[in-house]
Amino acid sequence: MMKILRYSLLSLTVLTLAFLSSDPALAQAKVLATPDSITVRGTRGEGILETRTLTLRSTAPITNLRIYAFDLYNLDRDRIFPKRLITVPPAIAQLNIDNLENLPVEFNLQEAPSGEFQGNLLLTYQGNETSVPVIVRVKDPWYLPFALLAFGVILGTTVSSYSRWGRTTDEVTVSLENVRTQLESDKELPPSFASRISTYLVDAKLARDTKQLESARQLITEARMVWSKWFRQRAEWLEVLKVGTAVEANLTRLPSPDSQTRYIQAVQRDLQNTLTRVVDFANPTELGQHINRLSWQQAFFLRVSHQLMNMQKTLDDFQPSKLELGDPECVNKNETT
Repeated sequence: MMKILRYSLLSLTVLTLAFLSSDPALAQAKVLATPDSITVRGTRGEGILETRTLTLRSTAPITNLRIYAFDLYNLDRDRIFPKRLITVPPAIAQLNIDNLENLPVEFNLQEAPSGEFQGNLLLTYQGNETSVPVIVRVKDPWYLPFALLAFGVILGTTVSSYSRWGRTTDEVTVSLENVRTQLESDKELPPSFASRISTYLVDAKLARDTKQLESARQLITEARMVWSKWFRQRAEWLEVLKVGTAVEANLTRLPSPDSQTRYIQAVQRDLQNTLTRVVDFANPTELGQHINRLSWQQAFFLRVSHQLMNMQKTLDDFQPSKLELGDPECVNKNETT
């Protein structure tokens, strides 16, 4: 009995395998794609479409085969070749075992970004799927690198020009403002110093505006030298100027007859001229010596003037009429003298 049962089961198995092998439609269907990967190379903007042919065959008849396209990504995955630029055929209703199906796959490079992008086409059929790798390499047209090169040259020239002119101009402007700030911050700066420095700064600004940068630098250097000349001995300059102002005030307060003399007027003019050109003196000592000389001339004139006045008064006391009459008062004065 057991032998009969084993024989029956073996027979059933053999019949089943024979039946399945005799009907290909019942075997597992598989789709084969040629080529096994798609590679596209092209130039962005040149030619609207790049077409590749995908050839399909199956190991058994299949129905309703569909092809799906997806976005392709570059290596860093920060740029994409969008799927809208990839055109695949619609669904294939029937794929037979004895036929090769040639399907066009189109890539639109007109709007594509440049670079290398990778992804897959997905084929689905009867609950199964397979994929076809896709590589798209897009380069920029020749005129774009040329334009970038030209832009780089122009940019380099501009940067070089700025380095040569713009940066120097900025430095001159900053120097101008620094000296001007120093000038305006010192309220006791003598007018002659302030005028000389201002003249240099105005000339330097004009030279800068006309791109004569070396000349502008030299003028600023001259202005700084004048400022340094004042600032290094500021206290000494102020002391000497104080003496000069006092001498000028003394000349102004002289009695009217004395102040009208040509000598005093000449001393006053010389002193006024000295005080208006303080900047021309090498140092406060030289200015002080000149003011002292004028002060001595004033004092000398006053002494001589007083002596002359006293002598004139003495002469006026010697009246010949009184001497002839023997005026006692006159005689007593003369004896006293």
